[in-house]
Amino acid sequence: MKKQIAILFTVAFMLSACTLLTPDSPTPSGIVETATDQPVQASLTPTNTLTPTPSPTATLTPTSTPTETPPPTPTPSPTATLEPVTVAQLDAVLREYGYTRQPFKGIGTYTNLRPGETGYLYSGDNWIEPIIVYTDGYVRFEVLNDLDSRGGQMEKKLEMLDEIFPAEFMVELRQAHETYLETAPRSVSGDAAQVWPPPPKDFWSSLEGQYNVSNMTIGSYQVAFALWFWQIECPPGFICWFPAFGDLVFLGQSSFVFYNIEIYIAP
Repeated sequence: MKKQIAILFTVAFMLSACTLLTPDSPTPSGIVETATDQPVQASLTPTNTLTPTPSPTATLTPTSTPTETPPPTPTPSPTATLEPVTVAQLDAVLREYGYTRQPFKGIGTYTNLRPGETGYLYSGDNWIEPIIVYTDGYVRFEVLNDLDSRGGQMEKKLEMLDEIFPAEFMVELRQAHETYLETAPRSVSGDAAQVWPPPPKDFWSSLEGQYNVSNMTIGSYQVAFALWFWQIECPPGFICWFPAFGDLVFLGQSSFVFYNIEIYIAP
């Protein structure tokens, strides 16, 4: 707030009153009587002079207007760095939801999708929609690419992740998940982003391929959305079936398309 200094000068006025003399009036104190025969004409000169205004004894110089200093901005406390989700945390959540774990290298443990890495397949109520977790932090959530159910089935898996991932991350992950499904087709065609051909002497001749891949970074995590193609072949002389589909029997080749979300977490 700016301060103002006001200099006040007081002017003193001294007023003299003049008294009119008459024969009957008592001698005013201002008249001198003499012994002469002639009366002394009193000369009463009223002193009606203003006393000069005194000069101020000191000249006050206004002080400089103080500069208003804004209050210092408080230094924000550093935001705590969130620890990344680990494989051990995910393992604990999956077990809590009733998933069982077994070693994994590929479908039927024949196709080695990630050579040199150790992975596990977590099976829940539907073995054909597993969760695949590698010890180096690679995770794949998989559901059948049925247009009527893929979104809801994947949401069941995302609900488990709500317990270990930050809320902001889960919001963005769900938004990206819904955006991807708006354009993801029912089946795959054209060139695959990556193909895993049947390994030698594979009993099922399993062929796998990844299509329609969308890579992005959400928070501090690398995430990918994709369609996954899997084809197997029932060997000649055998009758094959799928327990997950009501003991559906098949001969020759049979294929499926899955919708996947892949996330890289901490080992």
